[in-house]
Amino acid sequence: MNLKTCTQCRGHMPATTDCFYAQKLGKGGLMASCKECNRAAIARNVQKRMADDSESFRQIRNEAARKN
Repeated sequence: MNLKTCTQCRGHMPATTDCFYAQKLGKGGLMASCKECNRAAIARNVQKRMADDSESFRQIRNEAARKN
């Protein structure tokens, strides 16, 4: 069985779609990071985007209040 190393956690896992998402352009047709690390990265990005959006919303609301 072929093993693949996750670029994020450095874990060695079977090079299958059970452990890595498929990606046509990736080496061996798999993404470089494992599914678990990928999910964690997506969750971090969602939290960051939500925080950025709420800050942007506050700025727009404050600018609108100043104009009125």
